[in-house]
Amino acid sequence: MAERRDDLRDVQAMSDTETVVYEAVASCAVDDVSPRLSDIVEMTDLAEDVVRECLDDLVEHGWLVVQGDRYALGPHDWGLEY
Repeated sequence: MAERRDDLRDVQAMSDTETVVYEAVASCAVDDVSPRLSDIVEMTDLAEDVVRECLDDLVEHGWLVVQGDRYALGPHDWGLEY
């Protein structure tokens, strides 16, 4: 289980796995799609419990937001080009 970090607000502090999960959600945002947990698991080929833990951390630190059973990018001031 990954340890909670206070420094996750800095993109450089994301683990490689958190970055993969975040980028999966970001790639969907280009098409105005908010993926479900199962979509992210399929896209990343990571175990569901690993994805769930990353999502929890990313939501807790504001990188992602929960919209029902879907995930979307949190507030940001940069554009996406995927």
